[in-house]
Amino acid sequence: MNIELVYMSRAKVSFTTDDLFRLLESARANNKKCSITGMLLFDGSSTFIQVLEGHSNQVNALFASIQQDHRHENIELLSKRMVFSRNFPDWSMGFKKIKQQSREGKPMIEGFNHFLEANNDSQNSDKGIGLSLLEHFKKELNST
Repeated sequence: MNIELVYMSRAKVSFTTDDLFRLLESARANNKKCSITGMLLFDGSSTFIQVLEGHSNQVNALFASIQQDHRHENIELLSKRMVFSRNFPDWSMGFKKIKQQSREGKPMIEGFNHFLEANNDSQNSDKGIGLSLLEHFKKELNST
């Protein structure tokens, strides 16, 4: 059974561009071995949002490992659901760096807060949060 798992976390340590590319390189290699696909969003400061897809055993094991990783804190499971087909079948780990801004003194992640405000029901929809994220960021990229 394949699942889609989406979580958000904060980095405990600063990630340089080189650190981030090493993390992505390692994640892509490990994900390929385990047939895990997905997408990683990073605000350039400390917030990660990740979609993981694959067989439930592998995805659950990877998420358990992520929860034990000393580089993360405030790990919040946003969505976990069974899927019949993958939204990111060819992405061992797609990546997008998003900009963090402040609106009315309230922290926000440019390109993501609008998604959250507009997609409160995505967990209950047929396509789920993973596909909704992908569609949102494809639209954002095409409009720039």
